[in-house]
Amino acid sequence: NGNYWKQEKAVSGINQKYVNPSIAVDSQGGVFVAWTDALAIYLNSSLDNGNSWGKEKKISENQINALQETSPSIAISQLGIHVAWPQYYNLSDSTGIEIFYAESTDRGATWKDAIKVNTIEEGNFPVNGFPAIAANGDAVHVAWQSKDAGASLNQIFSSRLSSKVCSSKNDCGTDGFLNKPFCSESLG
Repeated sequence: NGNYWKQEKAVSGINQKYVNPSIAVDSQGGVFVAWTDALAIYLNSSLDNGNSWGKEKKISENQINALQETSPSIAISQLGIHVAWPQYYNLSDSTGIEIFYAESTDRGATWKDAIKVNTIEEGNFPVNGFPAIAANGDAVHVAWQSKDAGASLNQIFSSRLSSKVCSSKNDCGTDGFLNKPFCSESLG
């Protein structure tokens, strides 16, 4: 059929811990790749359909003394570039995993501070992981797997990015995904 893959190009520097890439493209020829080194989330961009790449940027700072940041998921919308990832707080039994989100509204040049997506009361750490992010127009959604620490059954949750003022448990607050009262709704 005449289709072929072009020669691959390095997107990141060399680091034995760089893993879990996620990729998204925009309608203007931008290609954006996010990955992790387990301690932070990085992103690099190409604004010419992958022909050349810029310099990688760290887009997360380890939140609240997290031990690991892993498995980023990336999406593009008219609002910008959106990345979600899990942060681990207790590696011995995989409890204390929260989902964080960061966005760039200038094609990856700068990033807003990360915000927590899932709702959690202090001291009650659930097991959350494997976030997936999708965006369309001005809508951004994150879904993830969750279970209470010690539980044997999983449940899938989803949350929507919003700038609305929080007026009920089903609304989101002005800080994006999360403001009390909580903003997530179970899909289970």
